[in-house]
Amino acid sequence: YESVSSDIGRSLADMGVKNAGVSTVKNELGIMEVVIKTDKEIMFDVTGPVGEILEKKMKITDEIKEPDGFTICLCESEKFDYENAIASMDKPGSSASGDSAYSFTVGGILYLVICDGMGSGDDASDESRGTVKTFEKLMQGGFEMKDAVEIINAGLISRGGREYCVSLDCCSVNLFTGSVEMIKAGAAATVIKSGDKTEIVRYNSMPLGILDIKNVNTYQTTIDADGFIVMMTDGVPDNKGDRKLGEDFVKKVVEMNTKSDSDEIANSVLMSTVTGGKPKDDMLVMCTKICDRMK
Repeated sequence: YESVSSDIGRSLADMGVKNAGVSTVKNELGIMEVVIKTDKEIMFDVTGPVGEILEKKMKITDEIKEPDGFTICLCESEKFDYENAIASMDKPGSSASGDSAYSFTVGGILYLVICDGMGSGDDASDESRGTVKTFEKLMQGGFEMKDAVEIINAGLISRGGREYCVSLDCCSVNLFTGSVEMIKAGAAATVIKSGDKTEIVRYNSMPLGILDIKNVNTYQTTIDADGFIVMMTDGVPDNKGDRKLGEDFVKKVVEMNTKSDSDEIANSVLMSTVTGGKPKDDMLVMCTKICDRMK
């Protein structure tokens, strides 16, 4: 990207910043990064001229005052943002829910994770919350999702005493490109609505803590702005009496829903599956809307 760096340098020179050193690279995620070194501090916002040349929206990630000048670091801004909502209902008589859900970002990647501990009550709650927290720490430590799942599984198996078993449903969304990757271990289906297409993602897999995992299966797709990702624990579709029929029912609820609010969709899915009865198990729905950051 030497020619691009030269173009940025000439643009800065035209704006009064002489002899700027410019370095432009594309990182491992395919994201443009620019480093500008100058003798004097730049007194205007450089994201505009740099973004115009790269034809991308840029943001400043760091500004460093050094003994021999100044350094400004810029990075391509995420194309997408997100809104997340969780709706849940505990099993009647249970002291605590065994379902846990969390969303967080690391370096422009959105992670969505749901864990269902074996059974219900305090032990299941502790197990699911601990698994979600471990998953977050592994992602922040730079691990791939499939490696994190294998590590968590090995940790559960290595424990002595009683059996520890959890279902894990994790999803990553690249907020720069909209690419989606999912891993399921004993988890219920996920419904993805993007544009005019609504798809249901399901595949049979064992929960974690039972068998060694040699190869983790992943599913990949893409999502556009104003799309929705609806994840759920097995208590949601099972409340309709049959897992597959219940998952298909949730797909129809999401497909027909014209609401643009993630909170309304999450609650709509939850309440429609429990209508006319009581929860047979802990129930949790996490709905994530992918938004256009550029608007």
